[in-house]
Amino acid sequence: MEAEAILFGIQVAQQAECLPMIIESDSIEVVELVLNRKGSMTEISWTVEEIKQRLMNHNTSSIQFAPRKCNAIAHSIAKVASDFENPVIWLEEFPVQIMMLFSKFIN
Repeated sequence: MEAEAILFGIQVAQQAECLPMIIESDSIEVVELVLNRKGSMTEISWTVEEIKQRLMNHNTSSIQFAPRKCNAIAHSIAKVASDFENPVIWLEEFPVQIMMLFSKFIN
């Protein structure tokens, strides 16, 4: 699931031409697979390979591990996103649910 979310984020960022990218994930396992620090798990190997290929095409982009406590906003957004049936992509105006979430972290 985490690898698929990372791949989807890369695809959206590339289509929107948001480069370079710094990808942070709280899944140490996926980050280590992408960085070739760990042997591949069969069930996600194709997704990991596509992530690697897309990052290689933009050698100014990177992926790194970020503990969940350091990435609380991203984790909270992921929880809100799990309530949507279809992918939601925004480039300008934030969805109301996300704006409410940000206000909790700002105040």
